[in-house]
Amino acid sequence: MPLASTLRRAGLTLGILLLLAFVGYGAYWHVMAQKLEDGLGPWAAARRAEGYTLAWDKVAVGGFPLRFRFRFSDAHIAAARPLPIGVVVSSLDVWAHPWNLHHWHFSTRDVAQVSDPLGAVGFALDHADGSAQFDEGRPLILDLGVAGAQGSGLAEGVMVGAASAHVEVPAEPPKSHRDP
Repeated sequence: MPLASTLRRAGLTLGILLLLAFVGYGAYWHVMAQKLEDGLGPWAAARRAEGYTLAWDKVAVGGFPLRFRFRFSDAHIAAARPLPIGVVVSSLDVWAHPWNLHHWHFSTRDVAQVSDPLGAVGFALDHADGSAQFDEGRPLILDLGVAGAQGSGLAEGVMVGAASAHVEVPAEPPKSHRDP
């Protein structure tokens, strides 16, 4: 068999294998994106049972091929722990890489309103971004960065150019003040 024919066959085989890999990955991405989108409602309901509130008016899925990205419109987030807080934002992007669905990143696309449950203290944030890392039975790790915070209520007149926080929430809340 001539060398040119062997090389042509090897190139054709490699091309077909690459095409099959791309088609397979595309199918995986779309099926997984649909599963993630279908799971948003039940996931939010499970978080409500834990004391969190997550609501939105609309969600769009995108990010192919390197991430699963959800763009939430008119998102409302509230938590009782670790701090009682509420967040309202008109556009929120949340994404993860397909190879690590335990580490999600988030970013606001415009001003976010943050306040305590009674609305006595609040801030308007020009921008917020960060990440949340979670795995069953392990602490929730939150990293948050904000820019352009302007206070309202009891914080009226307070302005923060930029700030960041790192929070670890234990998988099991402490039973008493003596527990870590």
